[in-house]
Amino acid sequence: MKSAEKPTASKQYYSIGETAVMLKLSASTLRHWERTLGIIRPHKNRRGDRLYTIHDIRKLQTVKRLLHDEGYTLAGVRRVMKQRSAVTQQELRQALLQLRALLEQMAALLDQLFPETKTSSGTSSLPTGDQNHHPPAE
Repeated sequence: MKSAEKPTASKQYYSIGETAVMLKLSASTLRHWERTLGIIRPHKNRRGDRLYTIHDIRKLQTVKRLLHDEGYTLAGVRRVMKQRSAVTQQELRQALLQLRALLEQMAALLDQLFPETKTSSGTSSLPTGDQNHHPPAE
């Protein structure tokens, strides 16, 4: 891989050597960050070779920027990355709660539009699957 190459969506995994060249770091640095930070867990093949995804490489780019450009220590990087992860989980939880509320509103609207399909438990009795499918006659 040439040093100018960037990760692409067409390739799913990158070796530690390819990743090191992309990031202009040594393979031993990547292994050290993996051990000390605990936030990067590359896949490993049967031989035990590390295989990095685009997501892993983006995390490593962030770690490199925090360490080299912004002057964080490894402990500081660990703290920042953990906070970002917590925010992401909180955002995901909020999005799921909003989706649930929207689905409940849709269910209530369907119950209003089709009251004959509403069951005593408040759930729809509409069948699922292909409505036009009939079993063969014997």
